[in-house]
Amino acid sequence: MPLKNGLRKLLTSQLVLLTIAIASVTLSLFASLKSSQWHWFQRSGAVVVGAGALLSTRRLVRLGVAALYRAETVIDGGGAAPTKEEEEAMRQWLLDLSAMRLGIFLLAVGTAIWAYGDLLGALL
Repeated sequence: MPLKNGLRKLLTSQLVLLTIAIASVTLSLFASLKSSQWHWFQRSGAVVVGAGALLSTRRLVRLGVAALYRAETVIDGGGAAPTKEEEEAMRQWLLDLSAMRLGIFLLAVGTAIWAYGDLLGALL
């Protein structure tokens, strides 16, 4: 079932997903410091990994599986000035690349927090 446009925009927004990841880590860090129970911080790693996975696959989430196979990655106007659709396609492609880079970073950070976040409490 295709995603609704509003949900698709949320799931492909770098700002929204990065905000969710940072808020999750920050809130769980405060909860862990207050309660001395570091599993809260550790669990925030899963949220960060989820945000990273969505960003890493932004193009797939944005286009859907069927459209992804039909989409061209490089727009070639044959030397003519690009059309509005070609400009938008290129803009989206560049956003896809940027989101993929951020997503891979979040996957690495989230995995480290998820794996070792509870040990931070032992250090403090």
